[in-house]
Amino acid sequence: MSICANICGHDKLDMFFKKGICALGFIGHFYFTLFHCSSGCEKYEFRGSVYVITSFTCENMETVIHNGGCHCRRVRWQAEAPSSVTAVTCNCSNCAMRGSTAFVVPKAKFKLLGESEQHLNTYTFGTHTAKHLFCNVCGITSFYIQREHPENPDCVAIVVSCVDSGTLKHVQIRHFDGKSWE
Repeated sequence: MSICANICGHDKLDMFFKKGICALGFIGHFYFTLFHCSSGCEKYEFRGSVYVITSFTCENMETVIHNGGCHCRRVRWQAEAPSSVTAVTCNCSNCAMRGSTAFVVPKAKFKLLGESEQHLNTYTFGTHTAKHLFCNVCGITSFYIQREHPENPDCVAIVVSCVDSGTLKHVQIRHFDGKSWE
């Protein structure tokens, strides 16, 4: 099924699928099989050996402001994203221990609210490129700055379970083998 079928409601697959060919897609640092919507909702570019989703432009796509944060509510944020998202669950040592499932938004569509920044601490490991920010009071990681890649720079990963109820209509879960990246 197309990512667009989950975001905009279209269920038309283009010639890649009809011919039995799948493109490899990329969101953040997560790879997945991409079936492009023939209605033209997904915009992507071929970069190197990877198809990169650059935007979703369907007029049927509903974007909303998601609010969320940590357990004690000292860290609060807003993120603009579709009401239906594709989130990734990762099995790297950090994500596996935290049970993290996240979707990505451009940094320009994310903002910290109030005095949230003063309550954030940062944890890094491995290459120290991903910044796992957590509340210094309750310890919850409600978002993090993922590894930067030329294909998808400047994104924030939003932890699905930390989004306030009411704005996420559908979350499709994809699995990523982050353990092999460590």
